Amino acid sequence: MSASFRGPFTKEEQLKRGAKRKPRIVATRKQWAKIRAAKLEGMACAIVPCGLEAQELHHIVSRGQLGDDVADNCIGVCRRHHALITEREPGTLALLAECLTDAEEAYAAGKVGPGWRSRLFGIDA
Repeated sequence: MSASFRGPFTKEEQLKRGAKRKPRIVATRKQWAKIRAAKLEGMACAIVPCGLEAQELHHIVSRGQLGDDVADNCIGVCRRHHALITEREPGTLALLAECLTDAEEAYAAGKVGPGWRSRLFGIDA
C-alpha cells in the first residue's frame, strides 16, 4: 500500500463533503416510447410560432445537469429549433422558456432550484 493511503473518510469528513448527488432517472426503451408518443406524435414544434412538426425531444434540464428522462423534462421541437437551443441562441431560449407547461416549469424549478430560468435559459423572470 502507498504511504499516502489513509483509509475511509471519517463521518465528519463525509458530512463536510455535502449531500450525495442523486443519480438521474434513465428511461428504458419502453418508457422512451411512451414519452416520444406523448411529446412528438402529431404534435407541432413547441416553439411558437414555428408550426413545423415536432421531430426531436429536448431535455429542459440537460442530462449533464442530471436532468431525468421523464416527460416533464422533455419538450418536442423541430430539428431547426433543437439545433438553435443546443447552440444556446438567446432568442430561441427565451421562446423555449415561454412555451413550457406548468408541469415542465415545476420540474425545472424543483430540479435546478431558485434562479432556474436564469441558469437554464440565461434570462431573468
